Amino acid sequence: MRSLKYHIKLMQLILTLRIVDVYIRKNTNKFIENVKRINFETLFATKNANQQLHSLISTLKEKHDTIFPIIENTKIYKNPWMNKIIINLINHKNFIYKKYKKHPTNSNKNKLRKTRQELRRQINKRKAEYYELIFKSVNQKNIWKMINNITNSKSKIKCIETIKQGANTILTEPLQIAEEFSKHFQRYYSCLNMMERDISHKYSISENLVEIEDVKKYMNELKNKYTKTRNDIPLMLWKHLHNIISPILTHIINSSFKESTFPEAIKICEITPVFKKENPLETSNYRPIAILPNVSKIFEKAILEKVNKFIKTENILPECQYGFRKFRSTKDAMLDLRLKLESINNQKRKCCLIMLDLSKAFDKVNHKILIEKMKNLRFPISLVNYISSYLNDRMFCTKIKNTYSNYYECHSGVPQGSILSPTLYSIYVHDFESKINEYTIQYADDTSIIIDYTCLKELNSKLTKLHNEIYKYLDALELQLNGNKTEIIVFNEKEEITLEFGTKITTKTSAKFLGITINKDMTFKENTIKLINKISRVTRLFYSIKNSLPKNIKKIIYYNAIYSRLIYNSPFLFSDKQHEDKLEKMHKKLIKILFNYNKKESTKRIYENTNLKSTYEINSRELIRIAEKIKTKNIGIKILHHFRESKLKSERYILTSTNHKYSLINELVKTLNNYQT
Repeated sequence: MRSLKYHIKLMQLILTLRIVDVYIRKNTNKFIENVKRINFETLFATKNANQQLHSLISTLKEKHDTIFPIIENTKIYKNPWMNKIIINLINHKNFIYKKYKKHPTNSNKNKLRKTRQELRRQINKRKAEYYELIFKSVNQKNIWKMINNITNSKSKIKCIETIKQGANTILTEPLQIAEEFSKHFQRYYSCLNMMERDISHKYSISENLVEIEDVKKYMNELKNKYTKTRNDIPLMLWKHLHNIISPILTHIINSSFKESTFPEAIKICEITPVFKKENPLETSNYRPIAILPNVSKIFEKAILEKVNKFIKTENILPECQYGFRKFRSTKDAMLDLRLKLESINNQKRKCCLIMLDLSKAFDKVNHKILIEKMKNLRFPISLVNYISSYLNDRMFCTKIKNTYSNYYECHSGVPQGSILSPTLYSIYVHDFESKINEYTIQYADDTSIIIDYTCLKELNSKLTKLHNEIYKYLDALELQLNGNKTEIIVFNEKEEITLEFGTKITTKTSAKFLGITINKDMTFKENTIKLINKISRVTRLFYSIKNSLPKNIKKIIYYNAIYSRLIYNSPFLFSDKQHEDKLEKMHKKLIKILFNYNKKESTKRIYENTNLKSTYEINSRELIRIAEKIKTKNIGIKILHHFRESKLKSERYILTSTNHKYSLINELVKTLNNYQT
């Protein structure tokens, strides 16, 4: 039954996506041809960029609705891989089974067993052929959607049927639910010190206006998604129209820059509530997921390029900020954290890790304070005014099923789902490390602080001082620290300790930072155990699909579900030989199941035949990749500070060895030495 459930789930998803893909491909060319016939000169009759953009979107939306009418759900047939051979075998099996029930002889029993085996073989063969054909006809993006659907075992509430209003009232109508969510989310976007619009003087962005080639590049970078707001066309169609629309959008973007006004037509978003945990009737247990107008992404890319150029020239963002920056990643932030912990341990000092949790950090950004900060950092006044216009007078509504609430104003926060928002937030808190004067690691709003100390008395003193500095800093920015979710780990202490950090906080034995579980003994054992358990769960799912998919599709599933996790967790896995071996054992088991190998088959031969790598080799390659980035200095400066190059003839990296059984620093030093030779 379990196997049948996953087969039907996979089959229905594949058929649905295939129908949609064929439907889209068939009509996209027709849509493009119709757009080519539009006379866009009428758009430029008005000088206002907002009106020009509104006319463009309305015209394209009208053509889209004509060519892409809403299609009804197509009936999904069960077992589409069935053919005459399988049907005849099923009938033959049923005939022998009835015969065996009447005359249960050994001869009839053997015939029934052989018929069942042949039927199973034919079904597996036909399924593999069918799925291979289907996977070839579906685009790459939808293949990942299928794989995520197969390997995802979490149950999610997709449709909100009821929600609680006040203490006792239960709402069931979609419109009432949407309005209740909108009122709840509006509390996020309120602030005490609102910004007043300065329209007395405007400086236009008249220099370095965007070119047509730039807009084409921005449009080509868009994802092949079908997402859209109700008054927009899908993202993938904007991408298909890049040759036709790019000159028009270039003119509108440059007009917008000259007017120093972000178009109001795209200052809206639609919010879909997504359930997090606990009681599904409470609005506070839902996370708002925002969908912005697709064309706004092109405007934002143009703004972001100008903002990033200034940030790079003036070196505004600190080295501790790893979020949403070129040549920085979550792995770099984790690498910096681990190297710092090992360095402190190497100096025979104790250390403590504080992981701060800010309540609704992106939604609480005060526009007035952000604009003042940008002025103090000497951003061009024209750019500051344009970003001020981008943030002002934004509106949102909530979508429940196909029902929309009224529009509500956003008085604070940076827009969710915008590529510009993480950079604006980073500017908002750019001076955090310099104010608190402690070793800090940031990834957007995820902030960790490392304190070294010699005794608990010194630690308590440092924590009290640190809390006061953080509270003072956040209060000035109208941000709020969530004491209940802030976690503290004191490394290499035998017992849990209660520390004062605003409120009394009991230290944790482990905590999660950017997806990696950190233990207080610095071994990362728990992280490895969690990964082993995850592979074990995926292995059970692989039992149900191993005979239904061709080898190349199995590899895609493996790389998505397993290999990506091994790469991300490496080199934080190999701190303990026992768990290292357990991980490799589970990895071998999974590959044997997925690719239908015998349990006693040589692992070396399996890796050669499938062209896959062992967990040991994956880790070694990842160490080489990190070593190469260190050698070429294509990594964060804070990470480079953990290493120093000697003036020996060999010019090798040297570092005092640590007392740890497994030291990432020493492993990297060895790799660097080998890389050098």
